[in-house]
Amino acid sequence: MVRDQPCPHCRVCFTQGAGFAAHTKACSRKHAAGFSSAQLPPPPPGQPRKHPLQSFVEGDRYHIPKRVPKAVRRQCARVLTELIRKCTRDNSSESWIDLLLFAPTALSLPPTKSLRRESLAAHIRKNLADPSLAKRQPVPRRDLPKHDELPPDRLRAQVTSMLQDGNIKGAIRVVLGDDKLAEINARTIELLRDKHPPAPDDCQFPADPDDSITPPAVTPVEMMATVFSFPSGSAGGVFGLRPQHLKDLLVRKDDTQSELCLALTDLATMVLRKNIPEDVRPYVFGANLIPLLKKDGGIRAIAVGETLRRLISKTHQQSLR
Repeated sequence: MVRDQPCPHCRVCFTQGAGFAAHTKACSRKHAAGFSSAQLPPPPPGQPRKHPLQSFVEGDRYHIPKRVPKAVRRQCARVLTELIRKCTRDNSSESWIDLLLFAPTALSLPPTKSLRRESLAAHIRKNLADPSLAKRQPVPRRDLPKHDELPPDRLRAQVTSMLQDGNIKGAIRVVLGDDKLAEINARTIELLRDKHPPAPDDCQFPADPDDSITPPAVTPVEMMATVFSFPSGSAGGVFGLRPQHLKDLLVRKDDTQSELCLALTDLATMVLRKNIPEDVRPYVFGANLIPLLKKDGGIRAIAVGETLRRLISKTHQQSLR
């Protein structure tokens, strides 16, 4: 068997002959329709089915590592490339859902270390072989960080994590700064809504630009430069994909790196030149709002947008300079 042969269904690579035939036979039955990450848990009986992305946003969170292990970077790059190619080819809601849910589906880990009896790479290989988000274990709400002052052990762990990511400025800001997370309650949500009110019903926006205005095409060189221009430790958006994940998948100079770079380039050009499905626009262009307490008791909202949207807009800005 050819070394590093990928499964034709889930694209997991096998470097040895043992298990390849059994895996492909089982995988063909499970994934006859290909890699699909939109398999969310069904709604409770009697409740209407929501948009898959809305169900994810309102549901639990998943533990996604900050880095992609080296042993599975080729497999992850191939799967992400296929999802992007499907998105640029079909530009359908289903293809965008699969792309946005790539990180929680392919990279999510068990919520606690006691459940991680295998290496990170082994867990991710299993995710790639079985891309159903319904089988992932979310992080319980009680295990999420508290919205108050960090205790010394948690502060130490946060600073250590930032230093390991190379985010020295962020570590210094955490140690010396006095920013505190606001408690998530009705008052905080009301203050956030006051700062970001919905558009009035009689609001009139300018007419959409006609087809005579064509944005310049994005080049692979610009895409690579933009990906590696993100600061170390940059946060991910609503769906957990971090700029560091893209860096890990593009750092190795081989065929998978060039294919992923070309796929990202084509995706950026398509988004700049063609409308994406209307039902996924709020999730592509949306952001997480992190409420911080001001000294006067007010709220300062920090918005963290989706990584793909930030990447495309940043690349377009670079091309206009």
